Amino acid sequence: MKFEIYFVIFTIITAANSQSCSDIDGPLVTLLPHPTDCTKFYKCLAGQAYEKLCPFADRTNTTRLHFNRVLEVCDWPSKAGCI
Repeated sequence: MKFEIYFVIFTIITAANSQSCSDIDGPLVTLLPHPTDCTKFYKCLAGQAYEKLCPFADRTNTTRLHFNRVLEVCDWPSKAGCI
């Protein structure tokens, strides 16, 4: 069971790294990580990529959340796993 979960997570991460929005065809909105900036991600809609920015993590507006490619959400930097 653990192997299957790890395989699914690895597959999702690998797919996100190798896909572009034009590769994705379907009715669902897909989120892909930005290749160089952990605070950004792409929202794919109708084959087009729209760059988005994760919100600030605090009220001082100094630190942004990071995109978590596994969960496809903006998350705390320590949990997002962005490198």
